[in-house]
Amino acid sequence: MTNTPSLPALTAGDFEIVIVEGGTGTVVWRGTEVLRGVNCLIRDANWGTFSVEGFIETRNQLENGHHELCQQFSVNNNAIAVKLRLIADPAGHVELTVDMAAKEDVLTNRAGLVILHPIAGVAGTDLTVIHPNGTNTKTQFPVMVMPGQPAANISGLGYTVFGVAVDLRLSGDVFEMEDQRNWSDASFKTYCRPLALPFPYVIKAGETIRQTLCLTVGAAKSFAGATVKPFAETGVMPDILLAVERGWLPDKTVSHTLRQIGVQGLLVRVDAAELSSDMWHQTAALAGMLETKVDLELVVQGEEPAAQIHAASAHCSAASINPSHVIALPDIWLKSWQPGQGPSTRLAETCIGSVAAAFPKAKTGAGMLTNFTELNRYPLAGGAYITHANTAIVHAADDVSVWQTLEALPQIFATAQSIAGQRGYRLGLVSIGMRTNPYGAALAENLGPLPKAMAGNDPRQTQVFAAAYAVGAAVEAAFHGVEAMVLAAPVGRFGVMNGKNGLPYPIFHAIRMLAGISGQNIKRLPNLPSGLSGVEAENGAMIVANCSPKTVVFSSGRLLSARLLDDQAKELDWLTHSPATTGRAFELAPGHCLFATGETP
Repeated sequence: MTNTPSLPALTAGDFEIVIVEGGTGTVVWRGTEVLRGVNCLIRDANWGTFSVEGFIETRNQLENGHHELCQQFSVNNNAIAVKLRLIADPAGHVELTVDMAAKEDVLTNRAGLVILHPIAGVAGTDLTVIHPNGTNTKTQFPVMVMPGQPAANISGLGYTVFGVAVDLRLSGDVFEMEDQRNWSDASFKTYCRPLALPFPYVIKAGETIRQTLCLTVGAAKSFAGATVKPFAETGVMPDILLAVERGWLPDKTVSHTLRQIGVQGLLVRVDAAELSSDMWHQTAALAGMLETKVDLELVVQGEEPAAQIHAASAHCSAASINPSHVIALPDIWLKSWQPGQGPSTRLAETCIGSVAAAFPKAKTGAGMLTNFTELNRYPLAGGAYITHANTAIVHAADDVSVWQTLEALPQIFATAQSIAGQRGYRLGLVSIGMRTNPYGAALAENLGPLPKAMAGNDPRQTQVFAAAYAVGAAVEAAFHGVEAMVLAAPVGRFGVMNGKNGLPYPIFHAIRMLAGISGQNIKRLPNLPSGLSGVEAENGAMIVANCSPKTVVFSSGRLLSARLLDDQAKELDWLTHSPATTGRAFELAPGHCLFATGETP
């Protein structure tokens, strides 16, 4: 929820509260995470978050044994000054007050408290919603990912987490809740200013907004437990593809680097209204070199897409490309729409028939080219398969939040399978960085070295972090019937290699290893420590990734000859020629991966 590093935690009795600039991270009571975060966020008109400026913090222990934390900061070049005060009572009560004072008019989509609730121990359990008029509604946190709001008109919430009773009271605005698993955030989010109200809106100069949160916790009288299904233990590794669009194709001088990656296909996205023969021939050349298939994503414009789709078919024929899978989608659906507020799906579903006519030998897709959110809100009928993509940094870009998205992917995949029915399920680009912004006019600009939410260029793409994230995503996809998925591009901001010198990034080796077991039956490695994602394939190959911010020891139970992937793996043939390590236990730093081929040491 914030891109700033954690500050020293605040301990008050049985409370352990992670502190960040602008609020808290996790709030833990007697070892149970009761809140995933509380923050004061002020969004711009593109849903970007204004950065914290001039941060000052003080902490005090009060005479009554309570702990006090005060923060002061500003946003948007000092346009809004924020004061935040947190009082923690060791007996089980936390009160947080925030004042936002505007010094000039500020255009915003949202300003105020944002509360994150965990999904573990919460999804599928009872929820009491308290309304501003004093009445309450009995409901549940959803099991399947919910396209709309699970709760609205909120002034308080009551629920349990693994036997801990949580009572939350809010004031200063009307709040509602959304299911953030739609964007792969591992949380339910309660936020202020209902989305039904107009946005962006203006906070006037001289206006001060005050909001409060009161949290009370204790032992629950009863706890039925969550109803989310446990993880599957066996699956099939999907086909691994690379994404291609204009600017993501390698030139001839470095394209030979890709020969060893062994992917099962290319997923090519083109604007069908602006076709260019050059790109088709370059794509055909790359596919030929890789000896792999081509799938298409066509973005069409206007009310008559059939002619554009048939023109794309003609270009494919001219370049000797025979696509295996094709989806066409009107460009209006590259934007996100609230449930019931979007355009008619008629044109999008018409495209399905046009694709079937123009590409009779290909399987026809239905779905969205953006996140699962858009598919969940507007599931299209027809087609042989459904599809969507995913980005890990819609709401937050810090390392912990990105790792946590792997916790939500299984529930996304399960919900998507329920939408698919008898149709196949294929994933577009599953990445850390954002490919396009469905929620605003443009991607966030990131000129610095630190990650930034909604940015297209994430600095971790060239680091081992991205390799571990790819492994974690592919592992979960394998256990949920995903036929194929895209984890990177040849070059560019999602590239597996440097487009100038052809040197591979760590994700190159991860994708090569995953593609090498595509189609094989896999089983989840048993008794893995928290944070590790790992599988063993039918040929004995083993892949383990540390998808956590802490160093973790992996114990194999038997003697292994393994290669440990880190940021120093810069040689093209690293996976086959680098020195192997023999052992039964291996220490994996954050983001590091272990690859074993199944050969006896």
